[in-house]
Amino acid sequence: MNDNPIKSSFEGVFHEGIKIARERYILIFVNTLIMLITVIGASITLIGLIVVPAILGGYAESLIRIKRNQSVEVGDFFTPGFKKNRWVKLLLAAIVYCVGVGVGLFFLIIPGIYLSVIWFFVFQLIVDTDVSIEAAFEKSRNLVHKRMGFWIVFFVLVSLTVFNILLQLIPVVGILLSIFFIGPFYNMIYTVLYVNAADSISSKSEAPIMAT
Repeated sequence: MNDNPIKSSFEGVFHEGIKIARERYILIFVNTLIMLITVIGASITLIGLIVVPAILGGYAESLIRIKRNQSVEVGDFFTPGFKKNRWVKLLLAAIVYCVGVGVGLFFLIIPGIYLSVIWFFVFQLIVDTDVSIEAAFEKSRNLVHKRMGFWIVFFVLVSLTVFNILLQLIPVVGILLSIFFIGPFYNMIYTVLYVNAADSISSKSEAPIMAT
């Protein structure tokens, strides 16, 4: 595989993500609202918590389809996270991710931050390409380092996280803005990061990332 990073930029990722979110805002907003309500409701019970990763994975898959200009309808994101036993892989991947990043942050901070960046595409890879859990973590690291560029991913994640934290410091209004207005935009920016990296492989007539 060609290890040269794709031609992208910090500004380019933001510009494309904001553009797509603006054009499909109503659809993304409604699905985001449904997703949040469902996740909050499911989180009340232990059984519900088990399916939360599948709901989030399906939501991420719907954003990937929007980025690729494929058909997406209101509420159709529930099914993809449960297809082909994905919910099990998403659940186990979430456990590995949380434990790995959590331990890294607790002991030395920097390793936790590093893992959160290189593993950022794990869940999108599972719902998009049906790779195994092990392959998802490895391919996420490769996409970050060899396709998109570690520092582009890092600065996009940091900037959005800091902006969201600062916004939520505003009592009530900040939280509402973050959830109901800004959310669709930064979720789409995250998606642009993944799709631009993943699709760059097939666009160069290379083998797509698929499970082996």
